[in-house]
Amino acid sequence: MHHHAAMSVLAYAGLATAQTMSFEVDDRILVGFGSVETIDGFFDFGSQQSEPDVLFGDWSGFASDGADSADGSASMQSVLTSTSISASGTASASAAYDAQLHSFVTALGSSSHGIGFSLAQETTFSLTATLDASGTGQAWARVRRGLFGGDLLFDARTTGGVLAIDETITLGPGQYEMQFFANSNISLGSDGSASGQSSYSGSFVVIPAAPTLAIALLAGVSAARRRRAPASCAG
Repeated sequence: MHHHAAMSVLAYAGLATAQTMSFEVDDRILVGFGSVETIDGFFDFGSQQSEPDVLFGDWSGFASDGADSADGSASMQSVLTSTSISASGTASASAAYDAQLHSFVTALGSSSHGIGFSLAQETTFSLTATLDASGTGQAWARVRRGLFGGDLLFDARTTGGVLAIDETITLGPGQYEMQFFANSNISLGSDGSASGQSSYSGSFVVIPAAPTLAIALLAGVSAARRRRAPASCAG
């Protein structure tokens, strides 16, 4: 009987210390784009965008388009739960300029994963990620206060090579944004070519608070049981 009472106290206290995110803004978008203007004024471009049909659901997407010698592409896979944001994405672009043919050439690949959420209590997160970029590519992971455009609380970025992130971040009650981003942006106005690739793979996960209330209550229950237990008699 007393054992079940103690387990009930633990279960209740565990619920009391549960920490979750309430998702408010879903801004996940992929862009693949390329455009060319020739010296005789002919303009050509291709552009494709992709974003989730249903907000805050698991999503896998791809976008790719271009024109002539300029193109961009991007991909993303993401999973959201009340205690985690996990995502991976890629972006790439390539372009070539010939002064005898072109007046300008541009290309863009972009994978942007931004989630706005609110917290009811102070919450600690584990942020682990790998960012990679080469050529004209760049990739970053950010945490901001407010729903997009607020104060920057954490910012890690690479424009060349691999960057590994392993951070613990504590946030008070309020609204925040978590963003993973990769892109490659090219604009050419003289002979030559350029390309870029970038990627991110990471997760932002709630670290459960220590169940101090449960431990204290259980200690109290155990102490009460010891006080009620009869003293043993020496034979």
